[in-house]
Amino acid sequence: MNMNSKRREGNESAKMKGAGALLKEKLDLSDDQLHQMMIIRNDFLKREEEIDLHTRPFRDTLNLLMFNEQKDTVNIKRMANQISKFQYEIEMLRTEQADAFKKICTPAQRAEFRKIVFDIRDYFKREGKRR
Repeated sequence: MNMNSKRREGNESAKMKGAGALLKEKLDLSDDQLHQMMIIRNDFLKREEEIDLHTRPFRDTLNLLMFNEQKDTVNIKRMANQISKFQYEIEMLRTEQADAFKKICTPAQRAEFRKIVFDIRDYFKREGKRR
């Protein structure tokens, strides 16, 4: 694990603690429910990072291709298509994560979760800017 991965892992851990507190408070989660959610979230983040590692070389190649003197449209489209496939995988992971969260929550908690989903998104955006 390189220094950037360790730093990112530390940042993610701190964000998760803050997000966990937010979820616990807003959804009135039990300690067990919160623990289960954090396990699911940590698994998601690991899987997302793995996909990101596979995506990065394609993004780098795409950036190089875009600034070549001779524009290679065919390869640009290939790279963009592959990147979109990786992004699709991430979106499917998010759906899987949401399904797992829903199984943990009571019907009342799921209803509240729907109300705060954008607050949670905004929380992670704010935290991401502090890196």
